[in-house]
Formats: sequence, C-alpha cells, structure tokens
Amino acid sequence: MYSTLFKIQKNIKDLILLSIVIILYKSKDYINNCINSIINSNLYDEVLEILIINNNPNEEYNFNNNKIQFHCMNKNIGYSKAMNFGINKTLGKYILTLNPDTILSPNTIDVMLDTYKIHKNVGVVGVKVLNKDNTFQLSSIRKFPTPYILLTKILNRFFKFIPNLYNYSNVDLKNFQDVDAISGCCMMIQKNTFENILGFDERFFMYFEDTDLCHRLINNGKRVIYNPKTSINHFKGGSLSIFEKRFVNYKFYISMFRFIKKYYFKYITFLLLILFLLITFILQCQNIY
Repeated sequence: MYSTLFKIQKNIKDLILLSIVIILYKSKDYINNCINSIINSNLYDEVLEILIINNNPNEEYNFNNNKIQFHCMNKNIGYSKAMNFGINKTLGKYILTLNPDTILSPNTIDVMLDTYKIHKNVGVVGVKVLNKDNTFQLSSIRKFPTPYILLTKILNRFFKFIPNLYNYSNVDLKNFQDVDAISGCCMMIQKNTFENILGFDERFFMYFEDTDLCHRLINNGKRVIYNPKTSINHFKGGSLSIFEKRFVNYKFYISMFRFIKKYYFKYITFLLLILFLLITFILQCQNIY
C-alpha cells in the first residue's frame, strides 16, 4: 500500500514541471492581472500549480481556478518565511517566485525554463524587469552591496560620470549574462537547489532575501543568470501612500544593513557603514516626494 502511494506521489511530482508561488500583502489591485498573465502564458496548458500565500488576514480573496492553492496566514510573517512556507508545499521540479504586482509576457516562463535546458550549472534565473511605462527597472539586476559598490552608488548621485556599479550601469543590459543578484519579483530556481541551500534566510523580513539567496548560490558554485530575452512589468509600490513608502524604504535599508553585516562587516567599521546607509537613505527619500 505504502509503495503504491509513493509511486502515485512520485508520478504526480514528475508531471508537475513548474510551481508558481506568490505572496500577497495588500495586493487586491494587482493579483487578478498577475494571474491572467499566467493564464495567457504559452506554458499554461502544461501541468501547473499556483500557490498563493496571503500575509494579510484582514483581506479576503476568492480565486475561481482549480490550479490555485490558497493559504492565509494569521498574521504578516514576512516575505521570506511565507515564501519558504509556500515552496515547501510545492510539487514542481522548478519554482517561480512571483510578486502579485507583476505581469508576465507570454513567453516568460518558456524562456526561463529554456535557460536551464541550454546552460549548465544554473542556480537561479531572472529576466528584464520593466516599470509601468516600460522603462528598465534598475533593481532587475544588482551587484552585492560591498562598501566600494555602495560608494559608487552614492557618488553617482552627485557625479554622473562615475558609474553606479550597484545597478550595473556600466554594462549592456540587452546581453545575457551572469550577475551577482536578480530581483526576487520574478526568479526561477530548481526546488532541489533551493532546498540544498536551505531556502530563504528568514531573518530578512522583506528585501535582500533575494540578494542573500543569490550570494549563497554563488558561494555554492551555482550561476545567477540574467536573461533579457523576455520581460515582465513590475508595478513597484504603485498604490502605496507616502507613509507606506517611508516604511518600505526603512525596511529596505534595515535589510541592507543586515546583509552587509552578514557578509562584509569585518571589512568596514560600524560608523562608516552607518554613514553609507544614512546618506543613501536620505538620497532615496528625496525620490518619494
């Protein structure tokens, strides 16, 4: 009996090529468009499951789609923890993490899966991320925020001839390439690879969990791939109030501090690190108003 049950579960797992995991938090304005873009994907007719994790119990959702599994948390447990929860329940060989405020192109899933078929030792794949107006979203790819890289980001705000290395402003973004980190709003990873590096670090409540994942993949000999042959639109913070943008901005730099402390703290004094983050935070706040 147990042998038969195991074979059935194994056959189901072999059939499901891709699992998509989406974390919701105040996402009612976007999630239906996101799901529709998945439905319109070239690969949608293949066996596919979509796990949706709601991090806001005060919001109710109703999805009329038999491929969707919906789970509601009793409180906001953070992006990393919710994503680990969702991925742990998936059956697919490949996992696509997706933000609810994204719109896929019809060929996005195909291109990402083909990257694994064509190239060797791929750890994770990201694509070109566009803003609402189809301009390039700088967070598509980024360098690890070492003290030197952060310095170029700050100096670029005052001296445009200095390249902002953090956002790869010195490379051709039309080229397929290995990078330090990609945006977690749309990233594909094999489930066994994800499990081998123990998933997302849940100390990152939100932000930099994707950068941290990429860092650990590279440390384990895997490649982080940026494939611009397809694109998605990401409506980043489109419906946030000024107060919410301030809060998100604060969380971003707290997570950046946590990342730097985890990997680079021995190379920089505490006061210098605080100075870097303070200046960057002030400059970023100017864009909110």
